[in-house]
Amino acid sequence: MRRNIRLSGEQTKALLVAVEFFRGIPDIPPQKKELANYSAVEVREEAREYAVTFEPKTHPRDRTVRGGETSFGVEITLFVDKATWQVVRTQRYM
Repeated sequence: MRRNIRLSGEQTKALLVAVEFFRGIPDIPPQKKELANYSAVEVREEAREYAVTFEPKTHPRDRTVRGGETSFGVEITLFVDKATWQVVRTQRYM
């Protein structure tokens, strides 16, 4: 099945800023920063910022609770300020 996903230039910029920041988080192991380990990366537009959420894949041996860390990755939302294009805060799910 073919699906097209359209992002505006601003959404794409927010995504790129978030990915760069995500890859630089020191307490997430390098293997858990591989984007292929994520079932979804969601970009939401809010009034003053974009919220970019990384949702990791799960393995059958992982706990079946939503959120937190799996054997593949870490669920985290990065908030990118629309005016400065900087990550202004993060939210981890535990």
